[in-house]
Amino acid sequence: MRVPSDVGRSQDALTAVEEPVGLNRQLAAAQAHFRSGALAVSLKIYGAHLTELGEHKSALAADHEAVDLYRSLRTANEDFYRRGLANALRNLVIDLRK
Repeated sequence: MRVPSDVGRSQDALTAVEEPVGLNRQLAAAQAHFRSGALAVSLKIYGAHLTELGEHKSALAADHEAVDLYRSLRTANEDFYRRGLANALRNLVIDLRK
């Protein structure tokens, strides 16, 4: 499946990713234990799209938030969130270098 960023529509892709970030924020606020993982994933994807658009300051904020969430989630289930944390940290390093 091709997403808008694959066909040169990065701004459309960013807009499409912003909606689940907002929805997952609301769900995480209501059911923190159950939805924080979805928010962390959404933020990780959002940060990557922001980086692609050259929005490094905003990407860095999303990356930091994703890393913080993954670190918190790992305390409850270390093995399950290890890969997500590693990927979020990789995104953070990329944005810190820009």
